[in-house]
Amino acid sequence: MPATKITSRSLSIAVLMGLVLVGVMHAQQLRRKPMRAARPPLIPQEFEGVFFVDVLKQLVGQPPSASDLASSSTEADEVVTSDASGNSNSSGSAIWKERISGQSIEDLVKEGKRRLDSIVTTPAKFAAGSYKDARREFTLQAILFAVIEMYPEKVRWQNSATIARGRFSRMAANAKVATGPAFNEAKLRMEDLGTLLKGSPLNDTSPIAELNWSEIADRVPSMQVLEWAFRENLNRFVASEAEFKSHTDETLKFAELIGMIGETLHQPGMNDADDGEYKSWTSQMILEAKHIADAVKLNNPTMAREAAGQLDKACNACHNTFR
Repeated sequence: MPATKITSRSLSIAVLMGLVLVGVMHAQQLRRKPMRAARPPLIPQEFEGVFFVDVLKQLVGQPPSASDLASSSTEADEVVTSDASGNSNSSGSAIWKERISGQSIEDLVKEGKRRLDSIVTTPAKFAAGSYKDARREFTLQAILFAVIEMYPEKVRWQNSATIARGRFSRMAANAKVATGPAFNEAKLRMEDLGTLLKGSPLNDTSPIAELNWSEIADRVPSMQVLEWAFRENLNRFVASEAEFKSHTDETLKFAELIGMIGETLHQPGMNDADDGEYKSWTSQMILEAKHIADAVKLNNPTMAREAAGQLDKACNACHNTFR
């Protein structure tokens, strides 16, 4: 009888231990990590053309140094730039760097000199009508050198920009009529451009008038510059993917030129600069010009063509109201 009790007790203990063991194993199974899918095989050249092989090689220019970053931070504290809509809230000159690059400015000055070489040739041709073209070209030069004068970083001809701006602005005003003195002055101003392009400075001891945008960028020749930049050049370059890809530099340059001219239309003293509707259309023009410039940098011809269409609409709407 005692032996039977011992056997039953032992059996009970064994059963209890078994149940505990089963519970522990079940708990471990519940905590077991889920099954992971096998890593897919890597196929050679699968991502070729999607990612850059060497990202650093895609950067343009030298990376900024610590001193450059510190200087940029200081300048950012001093100047508030414009917003994306094209409305300037700048207290300084940083807005011009947003509108146009130093390289585009330099190219436009050089190309303007070549066009003037074929415009200002003889007094007879000048009187026959080329004085109108000369007025447009010297207005463009006056605007460019005014921007150079105000540019927030070092660009070519900056030391002579104030003198050049004054001379070209006065020349553009005098070219409203075809006179002998106007032709002679045009020849002198072309010599000034030649001097600058050769790397020599302009010298002038006489007082120079303060920068006055209403005198520099008269509306008629400024609008002629815009028409020429958009209708005769930019619009053609974005008409097809082939044209876009073969004229990327020119597309960027003319887009920046349009943005720069648009910004001059907002400057204090300019006609209708305070008119809300006028500023809305010119701001739209600036914005679409920026979109075209961005499309060049992104190599996106569709984006450029669509922005050009919106730019055309803004120009037409503005002309219908204010021309």
